[in-house]
Amino acid sequence: MTGLLGSLALGPAGIKAALPSLVPILKTVLQIVAAWPVSSSSSYFFSILGQFFFPDKIEKPQSGPEGQWSWIVPDQLAPNTNYTPSYIIGHGMKPIMFPVGLWRLKYTSADQSQETEKDCPLVPHIVPIQMMQIGQISIVGVPAEFTTTAGRRLKAKLREILGQENARIVISNYSNAYSGYVTTAEEYAIQEYEGASTLYGPYTLDAYLQETGKLAYAIKTGTSSQFKSPLFEPPFDVPAVYKKP
Repeated sequence: MTGLLGSLALGPAGIKAALPSLVPILKTVLQIVAAWPVSSSSSYFFSILGQFFFPDKIEKPQSGPEGQWSWIVPDQLAPNTNYTPSYIIGHGMKPIMFPVGLWRLKYTSADQSQETEKDCPLVPHIVPIQMMQIGQISIVGVPAEFTTTAGRRLKAKLREILGQENARIVISNYSNAYSGYVTTAEEYAIQEYEGASTLYGPYTLDAYLQETGKLAYAIKTGTSSQFKSPLFEPPFDVPAVYKKP
C-alpha cells in the first residue's frame, strides 16, 4: 500500500511506473464494477479510470516558427455552459462523458499579435457513402460497422426503393472512412458496446437509410441523387447527422 500511495503522490507518471504492481488490485476493482447493476455507472468509472492512467493520448497539433496551434478542450466540469438542449437530446440515452464534438483549435502567431479559433471535432462530421451495381448485385459502401439488425433494415429499405424484393445487396463496412458502429434506435437505447460506439445518436441508422435511399433511387431511375425520392420521405436533412450546437 505504501508503494501505491507513493505512486499517487507522484501523479500519473508515478502511477504508470507502478502499473504492473497495481494489476491485481485493478482486476479486483474492475470485477466489482463489472457486476454493478447500473451500466452508466460502470461507463463513467471506466472513463475516469482511462483518463487517470493514460492521460495526454490525444496528439498535440503541429506548430511551426510562424505560430502555435493548441487545443481548446471543453470544460467537462461545467457541462451546462457547453451543452445546449439540442446537443443533449441528440445523444439520446447516451451519457455525455467526452464531448468530442465540441473540441476547438486555437492558432496564436509567434509575435502574439493574432489569435484564431476554429471548430475541430474529434469525430468526423461528414462521412462518405456510395452504392454501385455489378450485374445483379448491389454493393453499398458505408464507413462504419452495421449491426445485423441495422444491416437488415438497410437492405429492406433499398429493396423497397429498387422495387426488387429479392435483390442481392451487399453491405461493405468500413469503406472509405471510419466512424464506429451503426445500430438501430432500440439497440442504441440499451447503450451496450455497439450502441455506445454509435457516434451520431439514436437516428444514425435513419440518416443512412435516407442517404443510401437517394442513391438507390438515382440508380433505379438513372437520374441525379440530389433530390428527394417520392418513395422515401426523409425525417430530417443530412448532413445534419452530426450537428454542432
